[in-house]
Amino acid sequence: MTAPDARYGQIAAHIARAFRNASPDRAGARVDVAGRVRQVFRTSFNIELAGALVHVGSDEAPLSCLGMRLPADDVRAAAAGVRPGDVATVRNGRLRVYARTGVLTVDPAALGEVDCTLPGPMAAPGVRLLSSLLDALDLQGRCGLPQGREAACALEALCRRACGPDTVRGGADRCLDDAVAWFLGRGAGLTPAGDDVLIGFGIGLHLRGAASRFDRALARCDLARTAPVSAAYLAAYRDGFANPVARELARAAERDSAEDAAAAIEAVLGIGHTSGADTLLGLACALDASL
Repeated sequence: MTAPDARYGQIAAHIARAFRNASPDRAGARVDVAGRVRQVFRTSFNIELAGALVHVGSDEAPLSCLGMRLPADDVRAAAAGVRPGDVATVRNGRLRVYARTGVLTVDPAALGEVDCTLPGPMAAPGVRLLSSLLDALDLQGRCGLPQGREAACALEALCRRACGPDTVRGGADRCLDDAVAWFLGRGAGLTPAGDDVLIGFGIGLHLRGAASRFDRALARCDLARTAPVSAAYLAAYRDGFANPVARELARAAERDSAEDAAAAIEAVLGIGHTSGADTLLGLACALDASL
């Protein structure tokens, strides 16, 4: 089985660079990177390579900042023959997965690269447009966080400590650390709701150019406290990356296109069971706290 070329597939640009870096060493020999399949789903699977998680998904879903997406039929056929524990390697820059039904080979260099860097600061009109669209949604009712006073207080504390006056002058803020820790790993599934809220909150602060304090607090967190897939997304955020739909949403808002922004919001809402709503809840809280 060989994955199709760039006309049919996409890959996160920083993941493509990692594959290129796994090519010739200084002596000219090809470097082998070995790993294993970790999780398998109907139309996607995750591989762990050299301690990093790589997602192979279908073009029916948005591109993940952790990997690549290929035609749905090809990924479904591959996923049907892949099992957790199957060996995966990178050699000569190509990904190979040794499934029970054959060898899946993907050439990342043949896939279209997509920028997954976090969006930068956005002008005030775009922030107001995005905030108004998000405020019109019942995100708290749709999110995976437990309903009630405790979650509301936790969101309020996160906003107050991350967006209020910097009383510790760039040092460790224990109250902010506690606020972030409340969300870390809170919830069930591959990406607990609390983690999705944190990522959305961080993206919102980046749109306002005010993420430094929050980012320092998140850097002090022990990601081993949450699920491995979620830890990989949080680690990607700490490295400056997020799912590219975040950039699409920011670009639409900057163009003052309510229609395009609403379409991007709908795309985010379609991610996971509540992951999209959780992410947007964090984003909305960050934007509202900063206005």
